[in-house]
Amino acid sequence: MPAWSFHIKVANDIAKILEYNDEEKKLFILSNLIPDIKSGYLFPVETTIESKYSHYYNLNTDIRLPDLEKYEKKYLKNDIVSIGIYCHICLDYYLNELMNKTYFIFDKNEKISGIRTLSRIKYGNREYCLKIKHENLRKIAKWINVKTEYNFPKNNIKIKIDSTIQNGSYIITEKDIELTADWLSNNYKNTQLEFPKNELFTEADIDKFFINAEEFILKKLNQHLL
Repeated sequence: MPAWSFHIKVANDIAKILEYNDEEKKLFILSNLIPDIKSGYLFPVETTIESKYSHYYNLNTDIRLPDLEKYEKKYLKNDIVSIGIYCHICLDYYLNELMNKTYFIFDKNEKISGIRTLSRIKYGNREYCLKIKHENLRKIAKWINVKTEYNFPKNNIKIKIDSTIQNGSYIITEKDIELTADWLSNNYKNTQLEFPKNELFTEADIDKFFINAEEFILKKLNQHLL
């Protein structure tokens, strides 16, 4: 996944196009974060949900890609929560497809064996290359200018997934929502003004990424909802 500031920027831009009011926009931004909330990586949660379920993965690739077609057929509705989750997994899909096509190197067995940086190719296994990806995205995350204080709606949200756990669903609780708001406040309060030095992306690359990713998401929304 990209960092939450990536998802929030995209959510803000899409919300304007969808003409959401202030309350709808708050729920939409929260919904764009839902697939990561129960991961257990950002803050402690009572029940963790594996990424393969929360992100509706197609597990047939070395880079886990959300199965957009499956989500569109089974879960996408014309409501703010399911659209927000869809925007999240579309952004993840777009980023991972970009990484597959432009940055990662694959061996003859279609396993990741290296990554192209701005200066050279670094060779290593999947874990090594994903670590480089995430380290560099985290550097850029604090450069993206997003709000740090959010008054999200505090209602339990039931999320359906492809899993036998809890009858194929899980609950985003009021406590989860409070922890999400606290995390954003604590982690994005000091925005970095200068574009950070990193191994993978120029500032122009990131600007182009957002333009193309948002076009991709809007095209998908237009195909299925708008």
